[in-house]
Amino acid sequence: MTIWINYYSVIDLQAVENGPWIIDQKNQRSGQEERLLILVEPVSDDSASVCSEIAQAVATLFFHEKLSVTGALLRSLRQADYNLKEWNKRSLREHHVSVGLTCIVVAGKEVTIAQVGPSLGYIVSEEQASPLRTKNYPAAIPLGGDGIIQPLFSKLSLDEDHLFFLSSFLENTLSEDELASFLNSDSSRCLGELYSRTRDVKNMAAIVLAPTHVDDLVQPLIQDTVPLDSGSEKIVAIGVEQKNNSLQSRNPKDYLNKHKPKKIGRIFNFRRVLMSIALTLSLIVISMGWTFFSGLLQEDIVAQFDESISNAREYVEIFNDNNVIEIRRMALDDALTELERARALMPEDDSAKLLQAQILDLVKTLDAVVEVKDFDATARLTGIITTPFQPVDIVVGSSLVWLHDSAQGRVFVINQDLVSEFIEVYRAGKVYGSISAGYPVALTFDSTNARLLLIDQYRQLWSIDRDGVVNSLTLRGINEVQDITAIDTFKGNLYLLDASSNEVWRYVPVGESFDSERSSVLGSVRLSKPLDLYVDKAVYVLDDVTIRRFVQGIETNKLFEGIDNVPHAMDSMIGSSEQELIFLVDRGNGRIIVSEQGGLFIRQYRSPKFSDLRSIAISQDTDLLFVLTGTELNLLRLVSN
Repeated sequence: MTIWINYYSVIDLQAVENGPWIIDQKNQRSGQEERLLILVEPVSDDSASVCSEIAQAVATLFFHEKLSVTGALLRSLRQADYNLKEWNKRSLREHHVSVGLTCIVVAGKEVTIAQVGPSLGYIVSEEQASPLRTKNYPAAIPLGGDGIIQPLFSKLSLDEDHLFFLSSFLENTLSEDELASFLNSDSSRCLGELYSRTRDVKNMAAIVLAPTHVDDLVQPLIQDTVPLDSGSEKIVAIGVEQKNNSLQSRNPKDYLNKHKPKKIGRIFNFRRVLMSIALTLSLIVISMGWTFFSGLLQEDIVAQFDESISNAREYVEIFNDNNVIEIRRMALDDALTELERARALMPEDDSAKLLQAQILDLVKTLDAVVEVKDFDATARLTGIITTPFQPVDIVVGSSLVWLHDSAQGRVFVINQDLVSEFIEVYRAGKVYGSISAGYPVALTFDSTNARLLLIDQYRQLWSIDRDGVVNSLTLRGINEVQDITAIDTFKGNLYLLDASSNEVWRYVPVGESFDSERSSVLGSVRLSKPLDLYVDKAVYVLDDVTIRRFVQGIETNKLFEGIDNVPHAMDSMIGSSEQELIFLVDRGNGRIIVSEQGGLFIRQYRSPKFSDLRSIAISQDTDLLFVLTGTELNLLRLVSN
């Protein structure tokens, strides 16, 4: 399944495939290829000359953002809006620029739409055509217009329906019958149907997106019905008279001719008196002028101050009226920016300071920081376990914490209350049942069979029960796997993350072993830098700085939507089936972050002891969180937090 896309523009009554009204770009963002289409619509004649540049700027900003699709679109649109408003402040009113944008991001079969200013689209199914319009909504405010832009976002999976976008003024140009005619047309021919009914429209644009299978891909049929002209002269000409906005410069020669110095003869005393009187009068005039203009300057400062306060309050209203966490966070960021500007203008005014304090409290609510001052139990590692010792990973199961030491290839266990001693249950080089054990490469706990599973450097699979009994197990075809990055279990099945193959393999148990053919879980998925694996009802892959979620081989939404800072330097992830949560070690920011499995950021744990985070684990009843650092194993009771 893929998405077929086609479009055209009309410039001075001439149909062209490419033009200033449509931008189409592909790029990699957060390890995934995304395609961005922008349909731009000028609000005024002067705006038409900059449509292509504005759309290109938004596209460039979008692909440089590391936020989610919605967050990246919102930030890009707001930056472009700010730049246009700054331009308009320096221009005459009749030369102000404002545009409407329809931004369409395609990632797989997921389509995200952001509409701001004049914008019109339709979701077309077999039963009906549902409009996507900004008219009569706050989103109708264009980029560069008066007021704060509030883009209208839509997100859908394009399985059977198709999408149609066109210049918004056509809704009033075409009759209801004409609209119905091309909306009821086949997706591959609807653009031709539209063109046949808009031949007398001087400037316009339209885009269609429709799902199709790779085998069913067809060449764009628009050429058969729309006479396209790809000549460069048609692309340059946009049908709008260009105006020279530059100001007339003063001629310095004329100025000098009018102000030639005169020869001065003998200066008499009475002339000195006249000059003194003139100088005195000049000082009086200057003083009066300064008093007058300083008053105007103060009035201007007050007006700017009031405008910033008003804008900040509008952003708070956007925060209160919106449920999308990233939009809410950006609204607060913009409000704080306005308040910083207000406080710089009038530092002695307390109203900006009070409003700023209220907004910072809202930011803290979104950040959801849980400061961990004391742990419920701590087991020190230095001086307890023989060196060399390098703790790298922990897992929990059978009321035990299993600790992996990479320095000597050992595994220790300790009761999960952390009050007993560490007991060694596995060591590299030791022989178990006539097989020499190697250094552990990956380990997980199999809750179905109450045992630790471990794959060593020789690709031997081992099991260890709570009594410390070590057994070798069969893992069919393990030498055919390119890379053993991480393993996990779910309902007795063993899952193996193979980073080099961009794949997760599933092994069905046969008795106590996994002497079965492996099967593919992800299919044709490209991973950037896979690091860890968690399997529940869905498959979660920690891929560089993002967690990617797959359901039956199909990627769904990413996690940690709306988090304050983008995580980095991550290598450990766990999940809670009961609470449907994902916990992640963010070593780069010294914290443990928590997300709903559906994608929404929930909270973050911070502590001075998190400067050397190694790994985390959670008890089966999800009440206890275990945190491994370079020197300690800590226990935190989540029920009290």
